[in-house]
Amino acid sequence: MKRLAVVALLALLVGCEATPVETASAIKTKKVLKKNIELPVDYPVAIYVDKTKPETGINFFGKLEEASLLVASDMFSHAEMLNAESDFNYLLRVKSNSRWDTVWGGYNSVVNLEVVDRQGNVVFSQETKKGSSGGYLDFDAVYNALAKVMKESLIDFVNQQGADKLTASIAAFKGDKQPIVDLKSLINQSKPNSSGTGFFIDKQGSVATAAHVVDECLAIEIAYEGKTYAATLKEKSNLLDLAVISSDIPNTDHANITESYKPNLGKPVFVTGFPLSGILSDYPSLTVGNVSSYGGLKGAKGQFQFTAPIQPGNSGGAVVDYQGHLVGIVSSSLNQSMMLEKAGTTAQNVNFGVEHQLFKKFLDKNKVGYVMSNDDVNFEVASQQALKYTNQVLCYQ
Repeated sequence: MKRLAVVALLALLVGCEATPVETASAIKTKKVLKKNIELPVDYPVAIYVDKTKPETGINFFGKLEEASLLVASDMFSHAEMLNAESDFNYLLRVKSNSRWDTVWGGYNSVVNLEVVDRQGNVVFSQETKKGSSGGYLDFDAVYNALAKVMKESLIDFVNQQGADKLTASIAAFKGDKQPIVDLKSLINQSKPNSSGTGFFIDKQGSVATAAHVVDECLAIEIAYEGKTYAATLKEKSNLLDLAVISSDIPNTDHANITESYKPNLGKPVFVTGFPLSGILSDYPSLTVGNVSSYGGLKGAKGQFQFTAPIQPGNSGGAVVDYQGHLVGIVSSSLNQSMMLEKAGTTAQNVNFGVEHQLFKKFLDKNKVGYVMSNDDVNFEVASQQALKYTNQVLCYQ
């Protein structure tokens, strides 16, 4: 009996695996286009998949993105996943949630499609429920079901528009394009998906941070002294984990970047930032420690190790010595799960920053302006200055 139960469980988990559809034309639907409508429709669309985690069920973000892009690329002259540089006539705003049917097996998915114009007006909205047959681990079956829903929904959208309206919309887009409202409004996100720390490098609102803080952000905001300001990405290097964003924030304080600086081992330093956003205070925190080693993980050049405690949200913050000089930028912390797996223990306060000299070269190479200062101050003044030039970077994805 136990053996039969195990076999039955494996059959439920694996099922008869589906073959993923490779082209939109291979997706069979009962819905068809009106006879006077020809594909592809001659204007570009962008696709945004809502990545909000559902309270229950599973959201197949990646599968939904793949399915949406497959179908949209067949129906429109150009389709791409939304990014900060996207230029489009309509935005396809998609959201889904899938739940496993414990009685009959397979996933039951609910897909919401909203088609939004450049000004944020919803011109089409539809919710569709679709089941997929297959085992618990058969995600290709879910992908096929999502692709079918997207094809049916987009056929309904195009049919609703009709040939005349589509023609007029194409002409309007090519003739006198209306400006796109801010992407934050278009993606309908009121709360950031993630956050980090930044700091001013001049008096014109230029903010330095870590590249991974602003990676794949559709919209960026800076929270400073109780207010939020729109910001744009100016320069970024994923290799160095450095970025500069620009804003119109009126600020008088900035980090003290010197001509040349490399701290001695044991040098006392502090870090300011916004760790654990939403849990701790909205006011910047400050922790102290020492420069503990030159080099990053496995001796990576251009980084250093420090012991001031950091948490998620500290990335991109300034590491400063007690005389007020910028030592570097917070980049990462040693992965405790990895340490426990590989070494059987955890490590305390093993954190990494990008060196001052590498940061300065990054600014110079990209011709980013900054203010230099060699002034020495005491710890009290240095810490107060740092709290004033530290800000929070909010990322909307």
